Amino acid sequence: MKPSVKKGLFALLLAVLLTLSAAFGVFASKTNLFRFRLEEYTTAPAEESTDDPGPAVVEEIFEDESVSFADMEDVAYINSLSQALKDWALNDGEKMSKKAVLNVLLVGADNRSSEEKLGHTDSIMLASIDRANKKITLTSFYRDSFTYIDLGSGQYGRINNALPYGGADCLVETIENDYKIKIDYYAVVDFMTFVDVVDAVGGVDVAVQEYEADYINYAYDLDCPYGESVTLDGELALAFCRIRHSDTDADVSRTRRQRDFITALIKKCSSVTLDQIGDIVDSVSKYVKTDCPMRTILYLASQAVVGGWYKYDVSTLEAPDASARYEYAGYGSSLIGNAWVFVVDYPKAAQTVQTAIYGESNIILEEHRYSVLDLF
Repeated sequence: MKPSVKKGLFALLLAVLLTLSAAFGVFASKTNLFRFRLEEYTTAPAEESTDDPGPAVVEEIFEDESVSFADMEDVAYINSLSQALKDWALNDGEKMSKKAVLNVLLVGADNRSSEEKLGHTDSIMLASIDRANKKITLTSFYRDSFTYIDLGSGQYGRINNALPYGGADCLVETIENDYKIKIDYYAVVDFMTFVDVVDAVGGVDVAVQEYEADYINYAYDLDCPYGESVTLDGELALAFCRIRHSDTDADVSRTRRQRDFITALIKKCSSVTLDQIGDIVDSVSKYVKTDCPMRTILYLASQAVVGGWYKYDVSTLEAPDASARYEYAGYGSSLIGNAWVFVVDYPKAAQTVQTAIYGESNIILEEHRYSVLDLF
């Protein structure tokens, strides 16, 4: 492969990594922005080092890891939903992580310009890149999941409240506490970035059902075709990933469309040329907010090229899945208020997520256990 094509691929791979959440909502910030340089870095970044490691590229080899995590017990006593959620979130259970697995939380908020207050997270997705087993797992966390949010005295609410309550760090902590996994970085972007990236790569091919196209055309006044392979430009793709009221299961089908689109976007990386990268980089650098340091971004970008991340198998997951959630309209509830939520059996949901990402779990569940779902 020519060096120019390699550079094009790694820049797009990085852009994909940091712009997946643009399909789901918007957040833009004039601070903490970064600019990419189309260079290749190899040495893992040291926290205090400012030395340039040079342009040569080497592949990072991940040996089979023998990492042991202390077993984590289920919630001991379930007398109330609030106490069970808090006990699980704050049980000090060891959160799983592996050197070869990179977890990036992709967040989209419902505010619509950089001048607005940080909004709720309309969608939350975790991209888990397993460089040892060459796979990517996309996990959608349902925004209506009811949870404990650790803010001083503690609060309860939908998980999409964590961002406006305490910022991105609070959202990351809430997911880590509920699902007992370690999140490495977060990325939050806006609609404009998503549209620009999709247009810059010439659109993305996805399957669009007739009823989905009809809803897009009605709700967004667009002209969307349907079929097994439809090329969506930025505007159509944004509408496709946002629609929710076209299905009786609402957010369940919406997150399914989002995962389908992200999978197609990742595969698109294999056909991108260097000429398309400039627009992508410009778009991302203007709107992305992330806690990933610049040197780490450059280092990961080089590994994306050498490791061929776009060739990895992609699997998708919903969290919580149907076996670990209960739809509850909490009207009149002193805890939930006048809201519709998912009551979540977090120990079971966490075990499923851990297993999907790492191939194992440190959570022990008894066969005939009593969970919060049994309260309803």
